[in-house]
Amino acid sequence: MNGSRPDRWRRARRDGRPGAYRVVFAGPDPTASGLQGFLVRPPLKVRLRPIALAVSLTFATASADAATLIVTDGGDGGDATTCTLRQAITSANKNAHGTSGCIDGSGSDTIVFADNLVDSTITLGGQELVIKSPLTIVGSGQVIDANHASRVMYVGSTSLSASYLTLTNGAADGNSGGGLFVISSIVDLTGVSVVANVADYAAGIAVFNSSDVTLNNSTVSGNTAARKGAASRSSTARNCRSAIRASTATRPTAALACSSASTVICP
Repeated sequence: MNGSRPDRWRRARRDGRPGAYRVVFAGPDPTASGLQGFLVRPPLKVRLRPIALAVSLTFATASADAATLIVTDGGDGGDATTCTLRQAITSANKNAHGTSGCIDGSGSDTIVFADNLVDSTITLGGQELVIKSPLTIVGSGQVIDANHASRVMYVGSTSLSASYLTLTNGAADGNSGGGLFVISSIVDLTGVSVVANVADYAAGIAVFNSSDVTLNNSTVSGNTAARKGAASRSSTARNCRSAIRASTATRPTAALACSSASTVICP
């Protein structure tokens, strides 16, 4: 090749001396859905210098520190042979599957749903879903129905990214956040509906203790607060009219409330 290198290789220099060649990835977009790792065109004989080896180990560690749990059962409590949503969340919280058919959680986990549960309704059995570890829930139209027997979901001292779910029929009598209660956490909701929940305060979403909640193409509506859902003066609440609407209370706002230093953003 007369000393030349293909376009997909570029010379790297370190401390002014010729170094190893680094790969310019020529395969599909590594961030594309369903693709893990990178695809590299030949030649495949690459001499790894310490920096390149460290990068490789970093990718391997990141991959090993997370699990994808598949919900295969539309029930709630479950048993040793099932993986319900509650069981998957518990596995993610504890990094152990316990007495369930789920795999062990491992770090910042992702929960997805089996194809047979698309657009299904998951009815809770009287206890809220509690999230205490970094988690992503990728829904496919599931309705999580608390059946007026409990709050739908509680997120405490962690982060949650949830998409394409409906949180409904939650009840937090004497408390806040019938649909979703967020405390000391970062929550990102995309395509999520929080509807027809009841509480004394902030029947839809209650946000406390320097939490950040972002609503993307989501809806908070039709929630009813027995008293009020007042936001404190030190809070920042930017409400999308198209996303937060049609909730009722004796004093506004029934949809959501923020405590000190908490933020709700609707891009």
